Amino acid sequence: MSSQTTIIVAGYPKSGNTWLAKMLCQIFTAKMVDDDEDHAEVNARMLNTNLSNTRVIKSHLLPEDLFKKYPSEDFKVFYVYRDVRDVSISAFFYFVRPGDKYLSNVDGYNESVVHLRNPDDYTAGKQKIKNYILEFVAHGIKSIPHLLTWDKHIDHWQKWASNRNDIVFVSYEDLKRQTAFILEKSIAGFNLKEIQTISVADAVEAENFEKLKTKFQSEQNTKQFQFLRKGTSGDWKNYYTKQIGEAVNNSAGEKLQQLGYETDRNWVSQLPNEKMKPETVSEIALYLKLKLRQFIK
Repeated sequence: MSSQTTIIVAGYPKSGNTWLAKMLCQIFTAKMVDDDEDHAEVNARMLNTNLSNTRVIKSHLLPEDLFKKYPSEDFKVFYVYRDVRDVSISAFFYFVRPGDKYLSNVDGYNESVVHLRNPDDYTAGKQKIKNYILEFVAHGIKSIPHLLTWDKHIDHWQKWASNRNDIVFVSYEDLKRQTAFILEKSIAGFNLKEIQTISVADAVEAENFEKLKTKFQSEQNTKQFQFLRKGTSGDWKNYYTKQIGEAVNNSAGEKLQQLGYETDRNWVSQLPNEKMKPETVSEIALYLKLKLRQFIK
């Protein structure tokens, strides 16, 4: 394939990577490719479609691992990041399954909690999510090898990006607030306007979060519906206690300040000691019941 344009959407899982990649695919009539796919096969498939000569690669890899695969290719890179506190909650609801054993090395682990069979229990619901987040901030998402923690993942990409003009860092929160503006600005900055096939406004509308949730719900597409969940910012405040906040602050507090999420590290003092809203625990219980049904199937 000649004159192929490759756009990479990189970032930590549950940070808006898929949403951004899908909007870019709409804008450039492109194929979305995961970084573990065979690209020769992908290119062959693209020849037999009405897709453009543009591909969008979605990746959670570190730059040193990703670019080993493509040492000589020219890319435009979007790195999307999100408040780690929201990432931790979103990751819990996406990755945790009934029967998960990898939480066993967390202080305070209780097998009857992790192997929940009665998720209506208030204490069990709190313990489950606390265990997950303590593990998350210490080791990252353990089901994804070589991922590192949220702050170290961003560190690696920031170091790689120094003195480069082919990467833009975008926060999920800004992208939510000013979706079209940020996309227009980035596309212009990368000189990609000439290969654009539809308007940014149309792409944003096509990937509208609430409309897609409604669509997947009406189609009873459980997998896609659960993948989207809320997509909000600040939802972590409904779940975090002081113990959870202190663990996150010790691990990622400096990066939260660097990225502008906090002005200092005193945000933990505003958190409740151990109280979690009853409706929050009910949501955890309902989630685990749904997952348990799938797990048994």
